[in-house]
Amino acid sequence: MSPPTHAEETYSTNSVNLESQLNALNINLNLKNLQETVKLKEEELQKHQRFLRMAKVTSLRSKDPNTQVGCVIVDKDNCIVSVGYNGFPIGVDDDVFRWDKEDPEDNKHLYVVHAEMNAIINKRCATLHDCIVYVTLFPCNKCAQMLIQSRVKKVYYLEDRDELAFRASKKMLDHAKLPYEQVEMPRGKYVFEC
Repeated sequence: MSPPTHAEETYSTNSVNLESQLNALNINLNLKNLQETVKLKEEELQKHQRFLRMAKVTSLRSKDPNTQVGCVIVDKDNCIVSVGYNGFPIGVDDDVFRWDKEDPEDNKHLYVVHAEMNAIINKRCATLHDCIVYVTLFPCNKCAQMLIQSRVKKVYYLEDRDELAFRASKKMLDHAKLPYEQVEMPRGKYVFEC
């Protein structure tokens, strides 16, 4: 076999250089795509956190001394279409009906309208189809039924409880293929503490 000619050596060297440049370019493109993806995910997370902060602020309207829950519902354009908090029905006096759970006849759970229910009932649009729900506490089984029937797209929440009503809710949401996701909130100097 004869030794390579100068042209063959140059071609071989250029080919290796071109291949390494293409690999470097590909790595840079992949890195740039990854950075863009991370940035989009961070922006998406910040959006969810912003609406959950609004739900938390809404929950402060509740007079329940133990469990204040807030809900914000947004449409596909991220416009708020409804808010709600847990409280007694309109016209039911907070001073007459008590917030305790001791007396079975006066148990607050018999009378309170949940945040999600209030938000669904008071919506400012014809339908909640494909809307996103932000709620401070994972929906109970009754609220899950209403969310499924309203055909919302997804539920984001802050807190959860390991109780029967919440386990039943997850079972229904899973079966109905209505996704839900817990969102962690950052803590900091200028962040509303959740």
